[in-house]
Amino acid sequence: MLNRCVDDYIKLMSQLPSFNTDVDVELERYSHAMENFAQEATLWYYFSPRYFRGVDITNRRTFQERSNLMRCLP
Repeated sequence: MLNRCVDDYIKLMSQLPSFNTDVDVELERYSHAMENFAQEATLWYYFSPRYFRGVDITNRRTFQERSNLMRCLP
């Protein structure tokens, strides 16, 4: 599901029209901030003991979720 959402986001971002230089710059800053928030929230979810209490994550494929989201970052 996460991969599908990221793919949808990438597709929609590629279809976003240009407005003007000032708006485009601000829109890029905003979208980059939202991408960072989504990326870190996802990592927090997977590595937080809140949701995976008692689960040993030392052998987990480290940052697999991060690499999926990194595809959409410039």
